Amino acid sequence: MKFITEDELRFLYRKEPFTTYQPEPNTRLTPGARQFLLDRGIDMYDEKKKPPIIRESLTQEICCPSANPNHNGDGNKDEEAPRPAAQTAAAEVTTSPTPTPATSAEPRVVKKCNWRTKMVKTKLASVEALFLKTEEILLGGDVMLAQTLSRLTKQFTDIRHMIEGKGTAMNLPCKECSCITCENFSEDLEDCFEITEFHVHLEQGKEILALHQLRCALREIEPVMLQAFEGNDAAYGPCMDAIGKINQIINTVSQMICGAVGGKECQRKM
Repeated sequence: MKFITEDELRFLYRKEPFTTYQPEPNTRLTPGARQFLLDRGIDMYDEKKKPPIIRESLTQEICCPSANPNHNGDGNKDEEAPRPAAQTAAAEVTTSPTPTPATSAEPRVVKKCNWRTKMVKTKLASVEALFLKTEEILLGGDVMLAQTLSRLTKQFTDIRHMIEGKGTAMNLPCKECSCITCENFSEDLEDCFEITEFHVHLEQGKEILALHQLRCALREIEPVMLQAFEGNDAAYGPCMDAIGKINQIINTVSQMICGAVGGKECQRKM
């Protein structure tokens, strides 16, 4: 069984746009590929509807009433014996129609959810929760690092509100070092050094590992946002602005990791 991915459909659509798509035998669409077709209103199947199957006995009953002995009372169904007039009158007095429960004819409204917007919101909420968890870890070891991270948490919350259209976010102040300057502060820079098992055994190994995990989670936001706002020219500028401000947080966390490893000396050259 071969799975058709969203990237393959994008390549075919970019090469020659199409309005219908018929999967080849022994192939299936991935969820992303199916959503790609739905977003563009492309029919996924071009199958003719099959006529309904009608039972032969039911056809005979419809076309020939005599085929059903009990149809319209023409068969040998036993007739009910007439009841006395007094019994009939009593039945009419004591019997009353059963009330029919009221049913609502209003259709159930299902609110359609924009999966792209939801993907960004859930990712930001997850990273914001990791900020709080990391801050708790730093409070148990290095109060100065915890205070610095608290300011970054506030900045990330402002960025989330900005992405959701609920406010604005200012740029972080840049504290220059040998590798991070005011010119590249908003860019995606590589890690100063690789975090290995060696750093876990350092005195502040727990804090270093927590900050590194937060930095990795922050880097996952950019591809999520680029996918969510792909093809939306109006949102491209605000999206890149938010990514730049997130890079400022990432680079500040890298400086915090360097400080936890080697004090005030930059570790990139090592």
